[in-house]
Amino acid sequence: MRAFIAGFVNRSNLLEQGNGRSGISLANYDIETLLAWYTAIRNAYAAEQTFFEPKFEPEVVIGPGVLAYLADYYDRHDSSVDAILNILQLAHLRHFSGEALTLVVNSTPSAETLLQGTSLQFVEELFGRQQSFRTSSNSNERDWSQQSILSLIAATDDARSALYSRARRIRIGFRIVKLIQDFITSQGYKGLYWDDPVKRIGIVDVMISTLQGGLKSNVKYLGTTIKKLKISQLAMLFDNMHAFFNCLPVDARTSEKEARSNLVVAINALPPQGDDDVTGASSRVAADFADWLVKYMNDLLTPLESVPLWDIWYTGASSFPSSLINPSVRATVVAGLFHPHDFTEQSRDQGKTDPALWELPDTSILFHRYLDSGKMLNIYDWFVVFQQELETQRKNLKEQALAAKSRQSSPRKRSGKGKAKESESEKPESEEDLERWQLEVQAR
Repeated sequence: MRAFIAGFVNRSNLLEQGNGRSGISLANYDIETLLAWYTAIRNAYAAEQTFFEPKFEPEVVIGPGVLAYLADYYDRHDSSVDAILNILQLAHLRHFSGEALTLVVNSTPSAETLLQGTSLQFVEELFGRQQSFRTSSNSNERDWSQQSILSLIAATDDARSALYSRARRIRIGFRIVKLIQDFITSQGYKGLYWDDPVKRIGIVDVMISTLQGGLKSNVKYLGTTIKKLKISQLAMLFDNMHAFFNCLPVDARTSEKEARSNLVVAINALPPQGDDDVTGASSRVAADFADWLVKYMNDLLTPLESVPLWDIWYTGASSFPSSLINPSVRATVVAGLFHPHDFTEQSRDQGKTDPALWELPDTSILFHRYLDSGKMLNIYDWFVVFQQELETQRKNLKEQALAAKSRQSSPRKRSGKGKAKESESEKPESEEDLERWQLEVQAR
């Protein structure tokens, strides 16, 4: 957070001129001001301008698992835009590589393509996924295996449109809940436990709960609070909601036409603000509107898992592969030291047994001997044992070289020079060779 605030403050000449303080020292700034800056920037970026903006129409909807990791990484490690983009790219990479049916994310292949022999497995998978959803939803429709390719294409296109529509309605529902929450708290009423430092519930937690379908109890509480509003407060709330619906994209406004009509009816039913409302008209309007709003919001916030083939366009509750961002380096290094040949081309030879210790690289030999030493390690003894292993390695390599040389010679020559070969293997090394070997051992 220090680097984040320092960069934010140092880039503002106005703040530097007004305060004349260094942006590196957090003690020079009021901690509440810093927290307000940080919260405002984080909330504006995460909630209002990206994932839950009604105008935001992604091809693949990010699920609560990825969103939770993204928020945690943003808070704890890196708040830069590049870090966020890297996480989103890796999430999309995993989604497209782990789900074969993501081929139909943008569009469904034509009937001519699906009728080809190479598409048989893909078509069977798509049919099976459709059939499994129909079975789980207790549909009485006839068996999908008897449907035509054209019916399959139409069903896939309908599922795509349904999921994007459902995702847009969830974003609209979240923004309406947030609008009502902000309004009732501004009017002095007790709102939801959002941004509560005691319960540690932030706006991202609310977004995750929205995707999981956990806002129904919150919506019910907001409906109860709306019933307590006065005429002037109801008028202000209705005006805010009316302005919100008017700012929606054209497609969203069209899909929410019935809700806009009900809102207009509620606005027209309100008595004039100057009246004392002896008849209780405002209470009836507030109660009717609150009851309708609770049903409407519960419909808006229906989870995406209710849509057929949702896992093609939605990452769901699957967790983010954090090892791609923060890999377990120690486990990989230890595995590489234990079995170095598994990380080379030699690992492809399945019939070969595990190599002997002298066949391993020097670093692996040292590591194995280090593990054999127990808790305490004597450096001198460690290198003496390593030198002995190198002597064993040298001896075995020399024997392998002589054996290969003998195999290359003809049978006649081999029989005539048997004693010469034996004397060659037993021939003592010269002092120059021994000295050269000692230097190699020291270098290694």
